[in-house]
Amino acid sequence: LAMATGDLYDATAYVCEHASAWGVDKTRIVASGSSAGAITVLMGEYGICNGHPLAQQKLPQDFNYAGVISYAGAIFDTQEELRWAKTPAPMMLFHGDADRNVPYGALGVDGVWLFGSKSIADDLARRRVPHAFYSVAETNHSMAWRPMTENRGEIDSFLEKLVFKRQRLVT
Repeated sequence: LAMATGDLYDATAYVCEHASAWGVDKTRIVASGSSAGAITVLMGEYGICNGHPLAQQKLPQDFNYAGVISYAGAIFDTQEELRWAKTPAPMMLFHGDADRNVPYGALGVDGVWLFGSKSIADDLARRRVPHAFYSVAETNHSMAWRPMTENRGEIDSFLEKLVFKRQRLVT
């Protein structure tokens, strides 16, 4: 997990280093991933917000993603609840409530907690963090790929409203 998050940070740092030459606005970089990639982008944002040494070492100071899109992902922690030292980026979360690969809610095993999209969305709502949560009843891990073809309009809307216009939408 640390290796994947480190790779995400390396790729992000590379884009930031070349941003001016490529015409990229560093304040509008969005991290997106599916299944293990969704876990990676969620852990990447979680690490940034909580001052993880890997984030501090690899990313520009004060960097944060403009948004995070997760297709059937989760956050791992040793605490029984999510904790954010600073406000996370707007998030778009997709998950099926019958997913047997990645927990939909929270699951604790041997002192490690996995917080799936439902528990992340509930936590973001309590904190009034802009997010959109698409929960699909009786749906398995296919939510790791289905939204990329079936929810393009919603994804475009999320990017337009929360990333480009920076509205404070919570759905």
